[in-house]
Amino acid sequence: MNFVVMWKLSAGLQLSGASGRRCSNTSSKFRRTGYSRASPVKSRNKFGTILDRSFFSRPTTVVARELLGQWLVHGELRAQISETEAYLPEGDEAAHAYAGRTSRTAVIFGPPGFAYVYLNYGIHFMLNVVVEAEGIPGCVLIRAAGPWSGPGRLTKAMGVNLTHYGADLTTGQLVIERGQTVADAQVLNTPRIGIRKASEKLLRFLVSRQHEKVTIEQSKNVTLTGLECTPKLR
Repeated sequence: MNFVVMWKLSAGLQLSGASGRRCSNTSSKFRRTGYSRASPVKSRNKFGTILDRSFFSRPTTVVARELLGQWLVHGELRAQISETEAYLPEGDEAAHAYAGRTSRTAVIFGPPGFAYVYLNYGIHFMLNVVVEAEGIPGCVLIRAAGPWSGPGRLTKAMGVNLTHYGADLTTGQLVIERGQTVADAQVLNTPRIGIRKASEKLLRFLVSRQHEKVTIEQSKNVTLTGLECTPKLR
């Protein structure tokens, strides 16, 4: 069967953590976060408006927060981003750029809006977005989009691999489109997961699961075969 995966956000619900308890103050481990609005964008592909380079040229945490609700598009597939992690250009031992510029991390030190893809533990491809001004090595890991939770599942589902290292995300087949604004009350800000260093930093941004709704629409041009979908479609 042919599909286009779409993910929508519903409003008006209370913020809650994984335990189901309401998160009501900024001193909590799970806190609400603010962010600035992105400027309008101009270029357009077959789905919609593509984010331009100015969107990515801002501070790492701002871009990580504002990527929530945007659309990740690869060819005929698109999925709305629901979870990201920020990796800071300075003082972040978990960031690949922390040890300095290498052949592997060179793209992170370049202009913003390009893809930094690497193979994790020889198994999963991880898609990161280069952010901040050229020479300031910030990047944002896209951890979940649409029905795919987990950066490895996401790249497998959307066909992203090492050939996309250095891809310009403002043009071509792999891009990020303007989506919708996600309200602060719908966002959780938590420590990053799956890392050992600097794991206490509150640099993971995700849409509260209570606000997610996954729908599927038929399409003549898209075929999803043998893909893992998490969370469960409903």
